[in-house]
Order: sequence, then C-alpha cells, then structure tokens
Amino acid sequence: NQDGEKRSKVEIVADEVAPSLRWASADIRRNEFKGGGGASAGGGGGRSVPNEAPPAYDMDEEPF
Repeated sequence: NQDGEKRSKVEIVADEVAPSLRWASADIRRNEFKGGGGASAGGGGGRSVPNEAPPAYDMDEEPF
C-alpha cells in the first residue's frame, strides 16, 4: 500500500460451506405437532433428498 506495508491474501475455492452429505448420510424427520389451540404456528419443514449414489471418486483420496 502507500505506507509500504506488506499485505497478503488467501483465496479459498469451496464446493460446500456446510456439513457435507457427500461422505455421510442423514435421516430427515418432521417434528410432530404438539400443542393446544390458539394461533396457528408457521410450518417448517425441510425436504428430504432422495438417496443418490455419490459421485465417483478415488477411494484412496481424502474427502477434503
């Protein structure tokens, strides 16, 4: 910069930014509604992802 300070930067290329399901599986369940009367609660709901075969990869390759 103008003051002669040395700077550096790190660039990261990421395919995923959350826990990966590529190397694990997940069981998605909907919570049962338990409650009395009153105002209606908003619906939530994740969606279930169908089981698909993971992309082909080298078994000796580390998953990161």
